[in-house]
Amino acid sequence: MAKKPLKFLVHVSLLLIAISLPPVAFAQRNTPPSGINEHSTIQEILEYLNRTSFPYARIGLRVAVAKSVDSWNPNVDNRYPDEFLVFSAGFRLASALDDCHLVLRNENITVYDAEDRDIKPIDLKGLTESSPPYVAEFGTWLETVSHNGGKAPFLQSKNPARADVLGPWELKFQSRGFFVRSIFGVKIPALKQGFFGKDFETSDTVRFGFDDRAAAERFNSGFRRLIKLCQPRSTKPRWK
Repeated sequence: MAKKPLKFLVHVSLLLIAISLPPVAFAQRNTPPSGINEHSTIQEILEYLNRTSFPYARIGLRVAVAKSVDSWNPNVDNRYPDEFLVFSAGFRLASALDDCHLVLRNENITVYDAEDRDIKPIDLKGLTESSPPYVAEFGTWLETVSHNGGKAPFLQSKNPARADVLGPWELKFQSRGFFVRSIFGVKIPALKQGFFGKDFETSDTVRFGFDDRAAAERFNSGFRRLIKLCQPRSTKPRWK
């Protein structure tokens, strides 16, 4: 009779351990998404992501920016305010297919301040002398990104308004190593000098949002595999 309670306790202990593991720990065990495998090259994974994930992802970054003509006073403020901005879907690969220096380009961007109470699009026309559509670029060096840090896909339930613009399923990536580094950047070249996005504005983390769990998990698995391939090795050139 003593064996049954012992077996039960073992099962409970294993369950508690599983629950305590971070989401990324489970994500690392996932098999590659359909379309790539453990032998896929950087080029093959980039082609896959450009076909299945990049165009459908919304990108969220917390950056210090001037988002309007009245959001920052150079005579009073010594730095730009921190804002969490969401960039609309429509990004596609703009860098080379074998390049770990990733650049994504969106030819018709809409930007939201995800911390506004009613979350409306930012008036980009008021910050530029040209007319829409406006181009945005997102960039990072994948060898500086952690392949196992951040967060695996999770359902954003605490902030429904943010989920409306970023997507209900979020995942997070962060810089590699012990020290925090701002390695994710975005710019909108048409903006006037002095407003966010004229040059690359950077952050140490980035969030990608998707409409459904399957799309988020597919991107999470493929993108982390790509990042790992781009990590520097002693036997290979740094950028390969």
